[in-house]
Amino acid sequence: MKKKILVVVSGMTPQIITETVFALAQKQWIPNRIVALTTLAGAEKIKSRLLGENGYFRRLRQEYDLPDIHFDEHSIEIIRDEDGSLEDIRTPEQNNAAADMIVRWIRDLCADKNTELHISIAGGRKSMGFYIGYALSLFGRKQDKMSHVLVEEAFETHPEFFYPPKNELFLNTSKHGMMDASKAQVMLAEIPFVRMGGGKVDWTLTEGQTFSQAVMCIQEMLDDTQVVIDVEKGHIHFGTVCVDNLTPREFSVYLTMAQLCIDGRKIKQEEEEELARLVWANYKNRRKKSDEITLEKWLEDDGVKLGSFFWARFGEDRSNIAKKFRKVMGEYGKQFTIHAEGKRNKLYYLPLEPSSINIQNKS
Repeated sequence: MKKKILVVVSGMTPQIITETVFALAQKQWIPNRIVALTTLAGAEKIKSRLLGENGYFRRLRQEYDLPDIHFDEHSIEIIRDEDGSLEDIRTPEQNNAAADMIVRWIRDLCADKNTELHISIAGGRKSMGFYIGYALSLFGRKQDKMSHVLVEEAFETHPEFFYPPKNELFLNTSKHGMMDASKAQVMLAEIPFVRMGGGKVDWTLTEGQTFSQAVMCIQEMLDDTQVVIDVEKGHIHFGTVCVDNLTPREFSVYLTMAQLCIDGRKIKQEEEEELARLVWANYKNRRKKSDEITLEKWLEDDGVKLGSFFWARFGEDRSNIAKKFRKVMGEYGKQFTIHAEGKRNKLYYLPLEPSSINIQNKS
């Protein structure tokens, strides 16, 4: 059975947490755990009003005989920037920090196949609700849901209303005078969303990647990405993403495969001597050693025979290139790696449209 997790963004009205739990319980969906994403100020509100022996969360559970739900101070995730925990979100920089953290939290929660998430966008800043909803669209699975809790106008944001109690409780409302909170309408509006990943595409956020960079990268995944190979610098650009850590030999191998792709060619394993000569033509001027040697001498120095190029060099470089692409672009980088087809006499190629490759600064 999947672990049910309620994830909420919360600001200065922690009532949305108890209201959401109440509404979910009416639908027979009770979380095993609650995670609240908030600021320092929001965290203090949650602690002072919801938690503790006399907190409204405990009261709700007892009054409606709800099962154990893990929700304590350790369930509160405080948004941070490079300077530490945020008291509030008021500047563009703080807003960006909130986006980065919220999206990563949802990504991490969705990575666990044994979880079922219910995301509430009712609390916090409007931008927080947008970010958490967007994150669920990117990473959400079939079992995940999103909602907004709706409370009758008279009790909406009322400082003493946290859920409809079982017994009469009259509260003084600003517009409607004294009203019985036990008769308050609390409803859950489920929000449909497009599951962009759908379990088929991994919108991976790589280490250090910001929300804005991730959005740009994802847009490029949906568009036709141009591959720009800068021969002089040894860099490869995939849209706005730059891979600049290939070794000279790895870069030469990829450049060679790109040139073959432009020519509409796939290379056979039995054509390894031709491939070795093509790679050498791109590599010989990139070597750190200044001495002029032949292809045969280069391979001999590396302890490789010309007929063993595929196994001793090409396979190693192909694997390293794929690893470096994945580190920078996640699973999206797979489509730019050197592919192979067949079993015995394999064909090697780049699965790209020739028109999408642009080789610049050729020597």
